[in-house]
Amino acid sequence: MKDGDAAFSRLADEYISGYLAWRPQTGTSLGFHEYDGKLTDFNRPSLDAELARLKSFDNDWPRSTQTTSARRHSTTTASFAAPSSVRYSGSSRCKSTH
Repeated sequence: MKDGDAAFSRLADEYISGYLAWRPQTGTSLGFHEYDGKLTDFNRPSLDAELARLKSFDNDWPRSTQTTSARRHSTTTASFAAPSSVRYSGSSRCKSTH
């Protein structure tokens, strides 16, 4: 595997792992029993941490999409991606920028 492909695979795995960790109900609905009985924490520190995590992927993702694996797997990981038009509004809610 090329270095770029390996980097993309790591980034995709990290994204999906973090996505499901913050959205355990989704993990449960996908059949991952490690998320059974868990709920998303909507407290301010948790929201801020998830926003920071998503912003870091927003910055890292373009560099990794230049690889063959990125192009091949983009449809797989796209189903987990939040719309880029959704931004944190500074309150306890997210809002669309459209």
